[in-house]
Amino acid sequence: DDIRDFEIEGISIGDSLLLYETKENIVALSEGYKSNLYSRFSLMDINSNDYYHIQVHYKTNDKNYIINAIAGVIKYKNEFKKCKKKKEEITKAILNQFPNFIPVDHGSYKWANDPSGKTMVSQFFFELGTKDYNDNIGISCYDWSDDISKKNNWFDNLRVSVQTKEFDDWLINKSSK
Repeated sequence: DDIRDFEIEGISIGDSLLLYETKENIVALSEGYKSNLYSRFSLMDINSNDYYHIQVHYKTNDKNYIINAIAGVIKYKNEFKKCKKKKEEITKAILNQFPNFIPVDHGSYKWANDPSGKTMVSQFFFELGTKDYNDNIGISCYDWSDDISKKNNWFDNLRVSVQTKEFDDWLINKSSK
């Protein structure tokens, strides 16, 4: 019944990023946001049959680099239906493993930050606690428009993410301010 029980490639919320990467690489390769509270680091050289890379977030000023969010990313180039099928498989597996998590299906929708209306997202979340967003596990498919992909160098993907309530609140309400 704890979000830290869920692992992505053996990495859990509350772990130190220093268990997986050197401090020098973390400092050199982390990316920030407009709101400097959190930083993002991508573990690219992972030995995984499932994920292209693992992305983690930690508080920027935390000298222990404690992980507050983890996401495993799988590439899907122009295969939104295939991505959604894999999302359903992962969702069922999580339902079986964590029966006390509250399932919240957001369905498929147009991404609000794409003015062209061509980016599609399909999301399912599991929340621990009450339905008023808490720690959560998310399974999301992103079918980026060509313009968004080119502008940001992003690729269509499936993301399995685990994040604390505090990080989720920051991401939704403060990350771009």
